[in-house]
Amino acid sequence: MFYKNYSCFCYRLTQHKLDGLIIPDVTHEITIFASFAGYPLIVVPLGFNKSNDEPYGLMFAGTAWSESILLRIAHGFEQAFSVRNTVRPKHAEQHGYILQLLFKIIEFLKKLKLI
Repeated sequence: MFYKNYSCFCYRLTQHKLDGLIIPDVTHEITIFASFAGYPLIVVPLGFNKSNDEPYGLMFAGTAWSESILLRIAHGFEQAFSVRNTVRPKHAEQHGYILQLLFKIIEFLKKLKLI
């Protein structure tokens, strides 16, 4: 089963001369195939699952050494749809608190002359 799915993944990209595949980020099996083939993946955010608040995204897969193309595709998608600007992470308000806590930890470590 693994080899069949891996072959299909490779075939779609190389035989059809595709710059990349667009894959919904609902299963992570594709990461196994891409890793095995040495193919890069990039995921752009789409939102949060209403049933469990987990983030999900849209995955772009390319052939080996196609990172620059995938970055351009992902950037173009984000520019066209602006999803990142309309979706606020559920716990975004905690970001400021975490930064304050990190600064306090750094000051504490400096007092102890550990850093």
